[in-house]
Amino acid sequence: MKFLSGLKSDPRAARLAVFALIGLCAASSARFVFAPTRVDLLLRRPWTLEQYDRHFDELRSLLPPRAVVGYVGNQDQDELVNYLVTQYSLAPVVVDRSPEHDLVVGNFSSPAFAVPPRVPTTLRIRRDFGNGLFLFEKRPE
Repeated sequence: MKFLSGLKSDPRAARLAVFALIGLCAASSARFVFAPTRVDLLLRRPWTLEQYDRHFDELRSLLPPRAVVGYVGNQDQDELVNYLVTQYSLAPVVVDRSPEHDLVVGNFSSPAFAVPPRVPTTLRIRRDFGNGLFLFEKRPE
């Protein structure tokens, strides 16, 4: 308590305390500003967002720019993060979190997961891009 009452009576000490607090906050946040953002979205790869985005380049080139495609993935607690980064990487293509589309993107932590029940039997692989990334299409009826 004596410290706080000392700050009230000495404006220089108060300013010094405020600047020290700002400096400590800036120093603790600097790693987020200067280090690249790492994404380990169940793919077990410490990729930056830029590297993850490049992972979708070939797939993106096959899709019409205003397409709406479906999405299937690992179906676990981290699935939402993978879905959101897939959506970000394929923009302006709209990625709907549903397999009920003519074209469906599959993003799995392993190609071994690209089987039922994660992938409906109504879909077949149109293209395997490697590293668990697939483009599925509806099977002809």
